[in-house]
Amino acid sequence: MNIKVKRFVLTIILVALQSAVVALTLKAAIGVGAWDAMGQSFSLLTNIRIGTIGIIMNATCVFIELCIMKKEFGIKNLLQLVPALVFGYIENFFYYDVFTFEITSYWISLIVFTVSVMAASYIVGAIMLLNEMTFPLEGMCLVISNHFPVRFHMMRQAMDIVALAVSIILTLLFSQQWTIREGTIIATILYSQFLHIAIKQETKLFTKLHLIE
Repeated sequence: MNIKVKRFVLTIILVALQSAVVALTLKAAIGVGAWDAMGQSFSLLTNIRIGTIGIIMNATCVFIELCIMKKEFGIKNLLQLVPALVFGYIENFFYYDVFTFEITSYWISLIVFTVSVMAASYIVGAIMLLNEMTFPLEGMCLVISNHFPVRFHMMRQAMDIVALAVSIILTLLFSQQWTIREGTIIATILYSQFLHIAIKQETKLFTKLHLIE
């Protein structure tokens, strides 16, 4: 099998695993990251499945890319919908059909959430190293940074701030349950640390497996 095909197939599998992990963090019910919190808030408001909301949000990001890039918009940009669709459908499957249980112990929720954050960092680290796909949110931020005087990491942070603000506004206006909680803080603190460790370890592994150079 061609090495590029191997990387692509492995990336799809990793995206599917990531969607299952995110579904598990939602089941822990102690808060999620900014982007997922906004998606969960819209899901609670509209009664649309959370994975479907995620697909809509990601499709919106790709549409914004199209509006900015116009004729420069190509198949590579459109292909960002592939991981978005895989992620959304599998997240729905795990959240609504597989993880049908409720976690009643706060401490178990905390453990499940922390382990899920660690797992997510390793999965995302692997996806980044394979470099076969870009998620729409990051793709949109990259397009904006390439067309306007704003750095990518600043744009990405700004999107998190916007997502948090939208989640808070929806919660206050419609008296919804809070999607921003202690889990959001835990993820913010631990995720980048785990991701740094994951990339270092996975770089060695993927180099040995000849998946990257």
